[in-house]
Amino acid sequence: FVVVEQVALKTLIVIHRTLREGDPTFREELLNYSQRGHILQLSNFKDDSSPL
Repeated sequence: FVVVEQVALKTLIVIHRTLREGDPTFREELLNYSQRGHILQLSNFKDDSSPL
């Protein structure tokens, strides 16, 4: 369970740094995506790289 918390924290840090220091286009795209209601929907989180 601790590993999940570490991954979540690191993900939030990366997103925060990207929003703060990254390309403004990324910020605009993220805001547009979230306004359409697609952000953080678990059905959108899938990994198609493995056959399972």
